[in-house]
Amino acid sequence: MKNIYRFGKSIAIVPFFLGMLIANAQVGIGTTSPEAALDISGTDSGILIPRLTTVQRDAITVPADGMMIYNTDEHVFQYYIPAINSATTALWKSITRTPSVKYVSSPVTNSSGDLSDGSGLTEIPIFNFPSWNDDTDLFGPVSGGTSITIAEPGRYRITFNGFFEVAAGSSAIVQIFANTSVASSATATLTNTGSAAGNFSVNFTEILELSGTNTSLSFRVREINTGSVVELVKSPFGIATFSGVIIEKIN
Repeated sequence: MKNIYRFGKSIAIVPFFLGMLIANAQVGIGTTSPEAALDISGTDSGILIPRLTTVQRDAITVPADGMMIYNTDEHVFQYYIPAINSATTALWKSITRTPSVKYVSSPVTNSSGDLSDGSGLTEIPIFNFPSWNDDTDLFGPVSGGTSITIAEPGRYRITFNGFFEVAAGSSAIVQIFANTSVASSATATLTNTGSAAGNFSVNFTEILELSGTNTSLSFRVREINTGSVVELVKSPFGIATFSGVIIEKIN
């Protein structure tokens, strides 16, 4: 009889406890006073969310909007954003750091050849050699050493350092392009009014707001004077130096 009484008491308590959880819609682990839908409290340990490789992540057939994982290949937390419309694509976004990428011009050849050709608009081969890439899902791939794909919309800081040889009487400008359009008002002018070819350096930083996914980013030379000759060089002023670009996602 005693055992029957305890069993019956347990049956009475369980529905009461479940009713409290449903009414409050809050669950506490390590605390009796949860302050959120799930409140985990502790002083000597942490939590672990699912840890997946990039291949395992991409094998998830229908990720939910906001699904979170820890990517063991990239060593970052990532969450899923579905496609909003036909102009965007679904993506996994990293949230643990401000990622950046750096590329430099080819360390092999000393000259790119004339960048200011008859079209007056030529991509600069500055994406030849990667110095680092914090997030290969965000930055890449590179096409022909002259452009890089940026997977996510957002705000990016672009820092460009270029070394050029400019023929006498030549004049051109360097611009940032997103896909096929000028992406920034920031330009650098290369003008040689002398009687012989000369070396020039170009340095600028610009903040770009990219609105779409998979944007192709490049730097181009637009000639001002017809027949101008502008070349990218790796050893200006007799010093072995490479042109380079750093791209940082800041928002």
